[in-house]
Amino acid sequence: MAATIQSRFFNETYQYYCKEEKMKKQGLWSEKEIKFLRKYYPVKGGKYVARALGRSPHSVYNHAAKFGLKVLISIYYRPYTPREIILIKKYYPAKGASYAAKLLDRSPGAIRDKARKLKVRRINTTKWSIKEIEYLRKWYFKKRPLEIAKKLKRTTPAVVTQARKLGLTKHKVKRWNKYEELFLINNFRKMTYKQIAKHLNRTRTSVQGKLSRMKMKKKKLRKWKPQEKRILSRLYGKITRAELASRLNRTLPSVVGYAVIQKKTKKHAPTFTEKEKKFILKNYLKMTNRQIAQKLNRSYMAIFRMAARLGLKANQEKMNLRPEGFAPPFTDKEKEFIRNNYLKMTNKEIAGKLKRKSVDGIRKYAKKIGLAGKPEKRKYPRTHDYVYSEREKNFIRNNYLKMTNKQIGLKLNRPEDGIAAMVGKLGLSGNPARAASWRKKAVKK
Repeated sequence: MAATIQSRFFNETYQYYCKEEKMKKQGLWSEKEIKFLRKYYPVKGGKYVARALGRSPHSVYNHAAKFGLKVLISIYYRPYTPREIILIKKYYPAKGASYAAKLLDRSPGAIRDKARKLKVRRINTTKWSIKEIEYLRKWYFKKRPLEIAKKLKRTTPAVVTQARKLGLTKHKVKRWNKYEELFLINNFRKMTYKQIAKHLNRTRTSVQGKLSRMKMKKKKLRKWKPQEKRILSRLYGKITRAELASRLNRTLPSVVGYAVIQKKTKKHAPTFTEKEKKFILKNYLKMTNRQIAQKLNRSYMAIFRMAARLGLKANQEKMNLRPEGFAPPFTDKEKEFIRNNYLKMTNKEIAGKLKRKSVDGIRKYAKKIGLAGKPEKRKYPRTHDYVYSEREKNFIRNNYLKMTNKQIGLKLNRPEDGIAAMVGKLGLSGNPARAASWRKKAVKK
């Protein structure tokens, strides 16, 4: 009898132990653990319970919240002594919460909370002094940011951000590859620095720097001799620049450029001589401006400006000298002919009747009178009018689903675009029946 009782007790305890092990594996709480939690959680807190039961603090806090268990405030609250308050006021403003927390064996959050209650504020140590800024400006491009940070007792990111604020940025150097170097060697004498830089997607200074490092220079310009300078200063403005360039055996841009340097250029250089002015006055109405320019070895515009200064205006005699001729003004008969026939004939036909070479004069005169822009007058004569008759509209309505726009246009002698526009006006566009007929035709094809 006694043996049976012992075996039963052993079986019950063993089953109970197995249940607890299973529950632990599954993360479930046993009755013993719940009792321990209820007894010690309010008094000693969650960390003590977690250590005793071999569970995580997070699971203990969650299970305590399920049963509505709360920790007494007196457990965690440790009042501050006068010495601690003095240390907070001394070290918190300068060194921060983490330093004071280590001294007092408290959390940084608790130190911050107490400092806020005591109205003790943190000194902003991120502000840079004048000496630090001067040192940064002096050594930023000479030393690495890490070395500057060690010297100023700051972090490297703080040094870089402050340099950016001050506008001290180090540009990343784009390395030259073999293709770019070959292009530079082949084209630095043919192209300008600006053109090379644009082609290689670089700056002009980088191109110049690379050429200087490679010890490659463009051909030196021929220096101006003292004799050439004297000739330029004596003759510039008296003869043409082309003649001066040929006499000095130089290019025209080099002559003009050096004249700008010597400040010899004038607005209307070279100046007209008295002989040239007399020639213009004598022959202005007998010759064209181009002929005078050829005689005097001047430009056409120079003659035109000088004639305006001399008070010479172009009259009918001067206009008739032009090789292409100049259209004389319209006579009263021609004006009447344009008024009577403008809407009956084209501008080209009117010009042919009046023996005029251009059509622009007729169009301009018609615009003055108010004849331009009429629907009856067209640039090119058309075989049909834009207006559709009722018969044509009815034909489109009846055959829209049976025929295509092209077929309707051939029947009515109208363009395909015009039929499509009229279909839209009549509200026939977008018909599903027509779309279906087109699909059927496409399938058959």
